[in-house]
Amino acid sequence: MSIPSHQIVDIRNQIHQHYPAIDHLRQQCIEFGHQHGFINNMFGLHRASVKNRPSNAYLDQWENNWFFNFPIQSTAAEVFKSALVQIFQTDVKKTMQLVCPLYDEFLVQIPNKDREYYISLIHSCMSSALYGSFNVLEPKVDL
Repeated sequence: MSIPSHQIVDIRNQIHQHYPAIDHLRQQCIEFGHQHGFINNMFGLHRASVKNRPSNAYLDQWENNWFFNFPIQSTAAEVFKSALVQIFQTDVKKTMQLVCPLYDEFLVQIPNKDREYYISLIHSCMSSALYGSFNVLEPKVDL
């Protein structure tokens, strides 16, 4: 990335102003991971740390970042996968073809005549999957 380091610091400070509890959450995740040797996502999937490895500053920092990042990223991935499955299970037209899934987005090919149907279906399934997991959030889906 070609973002100057002072801009990165500014962005980080803005995030901390909007979400002051994030450092506390980060520390809780790191402590849990070190105490138990694993970290969970919201759905119970857990990822274990490497046991009995020699201490290394780079690996220690990587593992700490991973203890904080895994619950967030893997939970989001599960919600996304759930929505994708729901889209294909509820599709009655069956004219959409999945071209390329990529992390938290996917590319599909659809006939132009079915465009509105699929926009509505995808929006509905994405919103439903998110709301089903986080019913206190107001889903916002971009198509």
